[in-house]
Amino acid sequence: RPPRPGEGRPTKYCPDILDKARHYVDHHNEPPYNDPVPIIQGLALAIKVASSTVYLWGEDADRSEFSEILGEVMDKQAAGLLRGGLTGEFNSTITKLMLTKHDYSDKMSNEHTGKDGSALFGATDADIDKRIATLTQSKA
Repeated sequence: RPPRPGEGRPTKYCPDILDKARHYVDHHNEPPYNDPVPIIQGLALAIKVASSTVYLWGEDADRSEFSEILGEVMDKQAAGLLRGGLTGEFNSTITKLMLTKHDYSDKMSNEHTGKDGSALFGATDADIDKRIATLTQSKA
């Protein structure tokens, strides 16, 4: 039979979980974690729950403290990736891949088009190319 409301496994969520999560965020780059940037899977391992549970708790309005910790994980991750990528400390391919989770992209397609792909300022790439060619020819 399917579980009735109130049945099922009791939640592991408690103040101790918040303390362990906070410890991970503050010490992710130290033993026993040794994560160069905080990661969801590292947080999940630190508090001994599945990463899917971390995401569920992060979306639960009744667990706003945990949601804030999860937000800090993501903010510190993005900042650390950017810093490591800019200094060359991190592998650029992995850094680019991870930054896609933070809405960063290396696509150049929006350079001359709007987000929806429409021409920016009424000019197409072909129009811009023609104008550049005209300008470079007139200076020659």
